[in-house]
Amino acid sequence: MTGGQAGPTTPLGAMATTAPFGNPELPFNLPFLLSAAGANYVSRWTALHARQVRQEILLGFNKPGFVFIEVLSPCPVGFGKSNRIEDALAELSMYRDRCVLVDKDTRIEHVGIDLREEREIYVGNFVDRDQLPYTPPRFKEEQ
Repeated sequence: MTGGQAGPTTPLGAMATTAPFGNPELPFNLPFLLSAAGANYVSRWTALHARQVRQEILLGFNKPGFVFIEVLSPCPVGFGKSNRIEDALAELSMYRDRCVLVDKDTRIEHVGIDLREEREIYVGNFVDRDQLPYTPPRFKEEQ
C-alpha cells in the first residue's frame, strides 16, 4: 500500500507526496520478509492474474500455518498520478509488460519491487513448505 505518501512498501524510485524525487529508501521485500518470519506459503500476483489469485486463496485455506498472498493492484489516484501513470489500465499494462514468473533458480531476496530502470516484477510462488504451525504450550490444569 503506497497511497499518496511513501511507506515501507513504496517501491524504490517511486514518487509520492512525501518523496517527490522518488523513494530513496529500500522498501520491504515482502516475500523475503514473510519467508523469514516463517510463513509456509508465500506468493505474489497482480490483479491481471485473477485465476492464479483465486487458486492461491483456495490453496491458502488448506495450507497449515501462516500463508501470505500479495496481490498488486492499480492505484490510479495515489500511486499512478504521482508516478505519471495515466490510469489504471496503463498501470495494468506496466504489470503485463514487466512481470516475470519466478522460477526455481530465482532467489527470494532478489524479488523486491524497484521501479527504476524498467526492472522486472517477479510474480509466482516463492515459498511452499509444510512446517508445523506455531501452537502455544498448554499449561497443566491445577487439581
